[in-house]
Amino acid sequence: MKLRLIILTLFISNSLFAQRAKEKQVYFKEWHFPTVVVPASINEYKIVYAPISLSKIKFESVRKMDEINLEPVDLDENRLKDGSIFSSLVLNQFSYRRHSNYWDTLLIIKVKYKDVKFKVEIKDNRQKGDSIASYKSTLSAYCEVQITAANKAGINFYEESKKHEFPITELKTYKKQKITSSDLAKELIIKRIEKNIEKYKNDLYEGVANFTKSLGKPLVESIDFYVARTPIPFYLLKDKKGYDFTEINKVTSEMMDLFSLPFSDTNKLKLDEKAKTCINFWLEKTKDYTESDKKDKKVLWALYANIISANYVLGNDEKTIEYNSKVNELDKRKSSTIFNEMVQKRADLRQLHADENGQFKRDFAAVSFSKKNKEQLKEHGEYLKYKALGYLYGRIETNEGIKHEGYLKVNTEIKSDIIKDPSFLDGKSATLLTIDSMGAVSTQLFKAKNCKYLIRSGFDGGDTGSLHKYVALKFSYDGKTKPGEGKQIQLRQYRFAQLYVESKYIKLYQYENAIVLQKPENDYGESTSSLKFQYAFKKELAKFVPDCPEVLEKIKNNEYENEFMSLYGFASDIVDYFED
Repeated sequence: MKLRLIILTLFISNSLFAQRAKEKQVYFKEWHFPTVVVPASINEYKIVYAPISLSKIKFESVRKMDEINLEPVDLDENRLKDGSIFSSLVLNQFSYRRHSNYWDTLLIIKVKYKDVKFKVEIKDNRQKGDSIASYKSTLSAYCEVQITAANKAGINFYEESKKHEFPITELKTYKKQKITSSDLAKELIIKRIEKNIEKYKNDLYEGVANFTKSLGKPLVESIDFYVARTPIPFYLLKDKKGYDFTEINKVTSEMMDLFSLPFSDTNKLKLDEKAKTCINFWLEKTKDYTESDKKDKKVLWALYANIISANYVLGNDEKTIEYNSKVNELDKRKSSTIFNEMVQKRADLRQLHADENGQFKRDFAAVSFSKKNKEQLKEHGEYLKYKALGYLYGRIETNEGIKHEGYLKVNTEIKSDIIKDPSFLDGKSATLLTIDSMGAVSTQLFKAKNCKYLIRSGFDGGDTGSLHKYVALKFSYDGKTKPGEGKQIQLRQYRFAQLYVESKYIKLYQYENAIVLQKPENDYGESTSSLKFQYAFKKELAKFVPDCPEVLEKIKNNEYENEFMSLYGFASDIVDYFED
C-alpha cells in the first residue's frame, strides 16, 4: 500500500507543476493480492503461543565489568501467551477458530518469544571537552518474536522473526550532579530496579505485546486477501480565454463521485461501465488539441492522465502503461517508469493466484463446490448480482442426508425483489438459489427444523470445513406472554445458528444478537438473552461447568459478561481446562 502511495505521489509531482492541472485524489477500493499462496481448502486459523524463554537481568557495559549477582526476575509468562496480544489480527479469508475439529482446513499461526529479558547498559556519558567523568545507566527490555503460519503438516506459508529493544528507564544524575563513577552508576540502577520492579515488568509486557501486534500487519499483507484503498489521481482543468472545460470537468467529476460508493460487486460494475464511457469521451476530446500548442499540451496531459487512472481501475494494465508513456512523452524532462512497475507488480500477484485457466485458486467472489456450476455462474454473470444481495455459494444438508448446492442465505431479513414470500422473513429458514445453463433462476426454501447444517463460502469441496457453518439448532428463548399470567415463557424453536466453539464439553453458537450455549447432554441450546440469564447470569452460567473449579471461580469473581467475546472466552476456558 505504501508503495502505491509513493508511486502515485511521484507520478503526480513529476508533471503537475508544469501542467497546472488541478489534481483531485480519490481512493479506489480493490482486492489486495497477497505475496504467498495459501491453498483454498485452508479457511480457518488458530493462534498458538509457544513457551517463553526467560533470562535474568543482564548487565552490559562498554568497559568490562563483573556480572552483578541478582536473583532472576520472575516474569509471568502466561501474560505473554494471552491471546489478547494478537486480538487486532483480522484475516478476511480465514475464520478464527480457537478450537476446531477441522484440522485439514486450519492455518496454525504460532507466536514464539525468544530471550525475553531486561538489559542494563552502563556507558561513559562524557561529551566532547568534558574534563569530569560522567556515566549513564539504562534499563531496557529486549525480545525476539517469531511468527509462523503453517498447516497441520508443518508446511510454512509465512515466517518472520524480528528483534526488538526499547528503553524503560535511565539514570544520568544523582542528587542533581553527574554520576562520576561506573560503580555508583551500577549501584544506583540496581536500587531503582529493586524499588520499581513490578512497574518495569508491566512496561516489558506492554512493550512486547505492542511489538507483537505490529507484526500482524505484514502477516496479513503476505497471506490474506482484503479490500485495499489505492490513491488514484484525476485532473480538472481551469477555464481560460478561448477554452471551455465545463463538459470535460463534468464527466470527470461524475467518474470521481462513484469512488465514494461502498465496495461491492454491483458498485464495481457501475464504476467499470463509467470508466469505459469516460475513456471514450476523453479520447474523443484529445482530437481537439495538438501537442505543438503549449496550452493544448497541458489539456492533453490532463486527459491522458485521467485515462491512465480509469484504465488502472478497469485492470487494463497494457493500456495503463501505454498512456503512462504518452504522459511521459509530453514531459520528457520528468519521465518515469515507476507507475509501470506498480502495474506490473499487481499483474504478477494476480498471476501468482491464478490457475492454468486464469481462474483464482482462492475465489473470493464465489467459492465453488461444483466446478461445472461455477463456470455456468461466471459465464452468465448472475453470481455478482446475488453476491451483492447477501447470497454466498454453499451447501445445505437435510435430515435425510441429501445435500444441495447453490447460493444460500439465512433468512433474517429480505433485501431482494426476487423473493416476496413473507415466510422468508422469519429467521427459521434458508433460501437456496440455483442458476441453470441458460441463466434462469430457481429458488427453494429450507426450514431449519428439516436440516442438519448449512455451509457458506470459504469451502473448496468435500466435508472438510467451512468459513461460515450454521447448525440447525433448537434453542430456548423468551417467547409469547402466557395467557392470564402476564409473563413470558420459554419457547424452543429451530434456528440456523452460526457455530463458533464445537467440542464434547460445550458448544457456542450465535444467531443474530442471541448467544447460544449448549450442554453436551442436551439436544438443544439456551439463549443467554433469556430472562433467566438476565436475572441470574452467574447461576445459569455455572450450570454449564459443574466439574470445572477454575472456571467456576472466574464466574464467582464476575470475570465473564453476557456478551459474545466474553462468552467465547468462557467456552474456550472450559475446553482448555478439560483438554489440558
